[in-house]
Amino acid sequence: MIDEHRAEIDLCGLEPNDVTRLLTHCLENNVFEFDNEFYRQRVGIAMGNKVAPPVAIIFMHKFETRALDNAVLKPEFYSRYIDDSIGVWTHGRDELNKFLEYLNSIHPRIKFTLEDSRKEKEAHGRHSLDTLCYSYRIQLTVLDGNAVAALTETAATP
Repeated sequence: MIDEHRAEIDLCGLEPNDVTRLLTHCLENNVFEFDNEFYRQRVGIAMGNKVAPPVAIIFMHKFETRALDNAVLKPEFYSRYIDDSIGVWTHGRDELNKFLEYLNSIHPRIKFTLEDSRKEKEAHGRHSLDTLCYSYRIQLTVLDGNAVAALTETAATP
């Protein structure tokens, strides 16, 4: 990946092989402290490790790209920020459950879950991530050869 994006990355005078060796060292010697005891993490990367966020982002980007490229049905929209993702699915609930099973079958340690904001609101009195989605209605009208758009915002119905 470093070679693929070499022109976009400042390696501070290091060669790509040097960066690979340093990153491998960080990942293989992943130590963290808990309750005044030090532990070596054997799988994954310890929270608080400075290389954890970019490594996780790169890993998930590659994972999601392959997963979506090979999926039979795909979301109309999909995006992720760190460990939260959002998508727009238009193929029905049964197909969504199959898609979730597919995603969860790809890697033994990566698991996706679905959160239903309606259930979240019923249980906790609020939407997941304190987010309320809105839908927009666009009405186009042609007046004297000019298109005029009116945008109406309404709370999305769950």
